[in-house]
Parts: sequence; structure tokens; C-alpha cells
Amino acid sequence: IYAVCLSPLLVIFYFWWINSGVVLFTSTGSLFISLGRLCGLLGTYFILIQFLLRARIQPVEKIVGFMQIDTLHKKNGYVAILFLLFHPLLLTVGYAYSSKKSLVEQFLLFLTQYVDVFNAFLGLIFFIVVICTSIYIVRRKMPYHWWYFVHLLTYLAIFLAFGHQLSNGEDFIANPAFAYFWYL
Repeated sequence: IYAVCLSPLLVIFYFWWINSGVVLFTSTGSLFISLGRLCGLLGTYFILIQFLLRARIQPVEKIVGFMQIDTLHKKNGYVAILFLLFHPLLLTVGYAYSSKKSLVEQFLLFLTQYVDVFNAFLGLIFFIVVICTSIYIVRRKMPYHWWYFVHLLTYLAIFLAFGHQLSNGEDFIANPAFAYFWYL
């Protein structure tokens, strides 16, 4: 099961490496940009894993166990949000460094001049709201329907964020085969 979930990471790393990874150490800006792209790819992938962990796939539940899946879901959620938070941070630093712009100027440029990036930023905010609210609901032992309702915002977050990946993602633009893989 772990091999099935982790094997797509090899594909992700391969396509990232042939476009963004190869420029990893060419300059300071490229280092941040390359790592920022990787964080975006990994964050998105780990969000997908979140859905698979909660899909109630019977063979998986029998092998791994519901409690273990619950623990994995929680830990994976923290990993996913860390990658998603580092994605815009590293890209902003990298592009600002490369273009000699301030961090604020570069961040505003992303939000206003790049296709669907503002929507993706809203999606990130929704992810943060889902996580913080869910932690509050669980700690307060509030009814399940509150947790469920809050988690529905995850679909909105994904919907908002998806467009910017393929319209701005250099790793997808450089390799259409990777874009097809991403759709799948």
C-alpha cells in the first residue's frame, strides 16, 4: 500500500528534476524557485493522499487499520500544509532575488499578473482555515457534522488552486506528458 501511494513521487521527482531540478544550484534565485516548485508539487500530491486516506477503501482499511489511517491522515495533513505554505514563500523569495524586486512587490506581482495565482492564494487560505478550524473542533469535541462541514471547504480550496498549476507551472509547461500525468 505504501509503495502504491509513494510510487507516483518518483514520477513527480523525475519531471521536476528534468526541468526545475537541473537549475537547482545555478544561482541563489534558482535554488529558491526550484525548491518552491517542488514544494507546490509535493503539497498537492500529499493533499491527494489525504483524500485517499479518507476514501474508506475497504482492502486498505483491513490491512492498515482505521486508527492507523486516522493517524496517517493527521500527520500527512501537517506535511501537506507545510509544503503548500513553503511553495509561495520560496517562489516569492526566488523570483524577487532574481529580478531584484522587493518581496512585497514580487508577491503582489504574482497575485495580480499571473493567471489564477490569486485564486490559488485564496485556496491556500481555505486550507489554513480548514486545518485550524478542524483542530479546534476536534479539541473541543464538537459534533462530527461541524468537522464534516468544515472539511467540505477543502474541495473549494482545490478548485481554486488547480488552475494556476497548469497555467503557470513551468514543469508542466515544459513537459506536456507531466501535465497529462497530473490530470490523472
